[in-house]
Amino acid sequence: MKNSKPAAKHKSSPQRRPQKEKRAAPAKRRPTLSASSSDAADRLLQLHHAVEQSPVSVIITDLQGNIEYVNPKFTQVTGYAFAEVIGKNPRFLKSGETLPDEYRNMWQTVLAGQEWHGEFHNRRKNGELYWEAASLSPIFDMQGKITHLLAVKEDITERKDIEAKLRASEEYARSIVESSLDIIIAVDNQRCITEFNPAAEEAFGYKRDEVIGKHIGFLYADVKQGQSVHQMVSRQGKLIQEVVNRRKNDELFPSYLSAAVMRNDQGELLGVVGISRDITANKQAEEAIAHRDATLSAVAFAAEQFLRAASWEKSLPAVLERIGKATNASRVYLFENYFDQANTLFWRQRAEWVAPGITPQIDNPELQKLNVAEAGFARWRDILQNRQMIQGLVKNFPDSERPLLEQQDILSIVIVPIFVKDAWWGFIGLDECTAEREWSLLEVEALLAAVNTLGGAIERARVDQELKTRAQHLALLNEITRASVTTSDLHQLLQLMTNKLGQLLNAPSCVISLREDTHYRAQSVAWFREDSQMQPEPFKESDMAIFVDAALRAGQPFAIEDVSNDLTANHENLLANFPFKSMLCLPLIESGHKLGAALIGFTTLHSFTQTEIELGTQAAAQIALAIVKTQSFAAEKERAAELEALRQASLSLTSSLDLSAVLDAILESMMQLNQNARDAHIYLYDDDRLTFGSSIWRDGSKGQEWSSPRQNGLTYAVARGGEIIAVPDMRNHPLFVGTPSTWQGAIIGMPLKIAEHVVGVMTIAFEEVREFVESELRVLRLLAAHAAIAIENARLYDQVQQLAVTDSLTGLLNRRGFYQIGALEFDRAWRFNRPLAAMMLDVDHFKQINDTYTHAIGDQVLIALANACRNSLRTVDVIGRYGGEEFVILLPEADIEVASHVAERLRNTVEEIRLPANGAEVYVTISVGVAAMSANTTTLELLIERADRAQYRAKQAGRNHVVVDDK
Repeated sequence: MKNSKPAAKHKSSPQRRPQKEKRAAPAKRRPTLSASSSDAADRLLQLHHAVEQSPVSVIITDLQGNIEYVNPKFTQVTGYAFAEVIGKNPRFLKSGETLPDEYRNMWQTVLAGQEWHGEFHNRRKNGELYWEAASLSPIFDMQGKITHLLAVKEDITERKDIEAKLRASEEYARSIVESSLDIIIAVDNQRCITEFNPAAEEAFGYKRDEVIGKHIGFLYADVKQGQSVHQMVSRQGKLIQEVVNRRKNDELFPSYLSAAVMRNDQGELLGVVGISRDITANKQAEEAIAHRDATLSAVAFAAEQFLRAASWEKSLPAVLERIGKATNASRVYLFENYFDQANTLFWRQRAEWVAPGITPQIDNPELQKLNVAEAGFARWRDILQNRQMIQGLVKNFPDSERPLLEQQDILSIVIVPIFVKDAWWGFIGLDECTAEREWSLLEVEALLAAVNTLGGAIERARVDQELKTRAQHLALLNEITRASVTTSDLHQLLQLMTNKLGQLLNAPSCVISLREDTHYRAQSVAWFREDSQMQPEPFKESDMAIFVDAALRAGQPFAIEDVSNDLTANHENLLANFPFKSMLCLPLIESGHKLGAALIGFTTLHSFTQTEIELGTQAAAQIALAIVKTQSFAAEKERAAELEALRQASLSLTSSLDLSAVLDAILESMMQLNQNARDAHIYLYDDDRLTFGSSIWRDGSKGQEWSSPRQNGLTYAVARGGEIIAVPDMRNHPLFVGTPSTWQGAIIGMPLKIAEHVVGVMTIAFEEVREFVESELRVLRLLAAHAAIAIENARLYDQVQQLAVTDSLTGLLNRRGFYQIGALEFDRAWRFNRPLAAMMLDVDHFKQINDTYTHAIGDQVLIALANACRNSLRTVDVIGRYGGEEFVILLPEADIEVASHVAERLRNTVEEIRLPANGAEVYVTISVGVAAMSANTTTLELLIERADRAQYRAKQAGRNHVVVDDK
């Protein structure tokens, strides 16, 4: 450590500026040896030449460690000239990495008359670190007294680098072996294990220390196999084959081994290294393939039975048996859904197969009329009706489901839904009652295939039955009724209804068109029979409007047996491409509300029977009721979604007090509520001036402003008027006169205000021209009210935060603010081992200034000192008013030498300050203490305390001083 003393400074007072003196330092020169005619002088001269030309550094110091001699090699290594080091202590070379105890031990050893050997990590003059191997020894006079100390040092930086690279290379090779997923084992010529990597530990169950040095034979299933492997690889040089190994617990497992011999540079055999991989999973896969073949055979059998048998019920027992045996299940069964008059879902068991020793459940009365919800299986209902499976261990199932399953001794289960066309019909299940198991993907896929085939068989049987009698039509009407009750999505409902209407009347096509007021919406879907040869173009909106309007005017169904001769269709260009020759028009009316119409068309002339018209009338009434219900549900759902979005937006807006984060949260919430919007902007409004706050675009990008607000434009109009302005078409609105032609579409300007005070304006732009309905504006107003409060809260929080960490007089950080920021700088310097220095400075005779010139002049002194600090220091330096006339400064990336220079420069700057006071001038001086972070300075508080102690010593030294704490 540098042994420097603080430079003496002249005493001064606030009234008089001290005069400076300069002294010329005596020149230092390199000592030389005079030539002599004596042999001793010749030998001494030879010794001097040898030392001067030595390839190692030679240093001679007095007993206090002050340098008296260094040879040229020292200058070459350190970069310091002879004159720069004479009289100084070698501690200026220290890098700070050697502990004080090590230096203490070194001095004790040498001063005790013994040699000391070690290594130093020192710093050259240019700041570069280097390594030295050092030998320190005492120099004795003729009486055996130590007079000087001799240090001989060799630069070993390059050797250290080579050693480090070698270690890194060895560690890299080791890491490859250690991180390998494959088993790596090496043996010597006696087949004793020399290497056993972690993958081997995991595979065999042995720790490395348990096997190193042992014969490898115990790792094979039998000794002969191990001997054979070693002989073959020794003879051939390498070997690849499958072997059987033995784990520590005596469990056998197959592995795929690749072994090769290891030789030295002379070709001598050193041993064998083997890389192997556990192929248990491969073997299990082979077994799984065999299992799959059996399972697929069962599926093929099921398909054959269901397709060939006249009744799927009769073939079901044999199919369940084949599936159960192929999957090794304990029980296979089929359940069917049915509903009571209240539309409550029940399950009943229709068929079952059980393995020997398993209790049948087909006669269990509880399973013949199982109320799904009351039995605790509502979760199953929701999953299965969404075409998803249920599988797993029963012990992991919810509490509501386990009792009934455990009564049947079920440990593991898999349930696959059966769908007949688009309706959930029931399910097939597999139980395991003897042991817990995870059902394989193969088993599940096979069960799915069987279920799909069964679903097709059930559908075929159902269609056959429906085509035979009138009851089939009634059953289909019941399906329409049930679908209208269970379906909540309007588009899905319309698609389903068109399909059902087409099936009901055996028609090739059906179209449903809804209208809203006088406008027809694009909510129509077409249904085509599979055997239909017609592939018509989609209906034109105008074509549909003619027939829908006619049906609604009639108020009741009517048939058009020949469209070409009907007056309703007598419209220009209508018949040229119209796809229907005959059509049944069904108005959709519910409680006087005209919804639209269903059009059932035929591509050939068709005479409609009264039964068909009655069936169509019944279906239309049910469809109309379902549409009203679905629309009401959709409206409530939309309202609930809006409220939930507002709730989520409110939570998001109150989750942060950072203004930037609040603005982004407002815009993100706005875009979620208006997903077809192009962009949204927020401008803050203060003192009749708008400033850009934030923006968001459809692609998620932020921060890009579309255009600065115009004084006569939308944004200023909203800010000054405090009311929402909705512009359906920018090109035809007076607020956008003279704007670029690219400004097209619709836009809303929303004031963000608290009571009548506008704090900002939010704009939401859309690419297309459009009208805004009141429900949209209502939601925007609610969100704007939340947003205004969040913005105002963030502004107030910023103001409070600023006041909390700032000194009101000087504008510098107060003590609290200094420690908040200083702690971050200290942690960074400590974590990355970077230099950091602190300065504590105090105004000299400040009380005398206050007493002589009043406290107002004292405040001006503090302000002037604060300005001097700002002007003299870097922007990265942390400056704070510590209290009273004390100031504290942190200097990141500055060591003690740099910090002392900065402190001296600041002291000189302050000396130049002149403040007028009552016809006189006030001079200002400061006393500064400097300290740098070291290994023993573990907290910011300790660093400040050291600087404070140094400043106290500066005061004691006569003030207007800079004192460095060198501990």
